[in-house]
Amino acid sequence: MLTFIGSVIRQHWGIENSVHWTLDVNFGEDELGFVLYIVYKILLYCVALHSMP
Repeated sequence: MLTFIGSVIRQHWGIENSVHWTLDVNFGEDELGFVLYIVYKILLYCVALHSMP
């Protein structure tokens, strides 16, 4: 059971890291100022929520 949980956690972070890399490369996420970063994240979450079926 613990190996399964560990596997799920590693898979999640693998996806999280690859998504962060894609956002950083395509949108320059790390170069944004803190306030713009927060606004940017809010907009991304809104788009993601509205695109869900």
